[in-house]
Amino acid sequence: MKEYSRLQFRKSTIEDLEILLRWDDEEHVIASDPNDNWNWEIELANEPPWREQIMVTYDHTPIGFIQVIDPKEEESHYWGDIGENFRAIDIWIGEVEYLNRGLGTKMMKYAIELCFSNPAVHTVLIDPLVSNVDAIRFYQRIGFKPIGERKFNDDLCLVHELKRDDYFQSSRPH
Repeated sequence: MKEYSRLQFRKSTIEDLEILLRWDDEEHVIASDPNDNWNWEIELANEPPWREQIMVTYDHTPIGFIQVIDPKEEESHYWGDIGENFRAIDIWIGEVEYLNRGLGTKMMKYAIELCFSNPAVHTVLIDPLVSNVDAIRFYQRIGFKPIGERKFNDDLCLVHELKRDDYFQSSRPH
């Protein structure tokens, strides 16, 4: 378990089911992901090699979730026909009282560094809703660059990418 300040990161387990289901009902989580059913009961028990699901705690209190996938290997092919050595991130803080405290930046830094810990990975993708201007501003502040709008199922998203070279040459988030 790696720690950044008072944040801890650990593998998600079926024991996290209740809190993840509760977060799915939080207004700010619904606003960022209104049409997805994560099927937590199934997915928490499933550990495919192309995915990491991570619970984030603050002083041992669960506050957020990170998912990192290899979009080429992911079974639903959500990202379509994509090349090798990309990663895609889903991230959120479920507990509203932990929003706007800089913790999302630390979580994102952890997720990005996890992606780039594989030296073959060249690009990280993220797909905030076009309507989620706060998330878009957040990702762009970290260094993600918009590459275009794309419809995923019923959601219109503004896909962003972060290239390895850009991340390591820029001032990384602290």
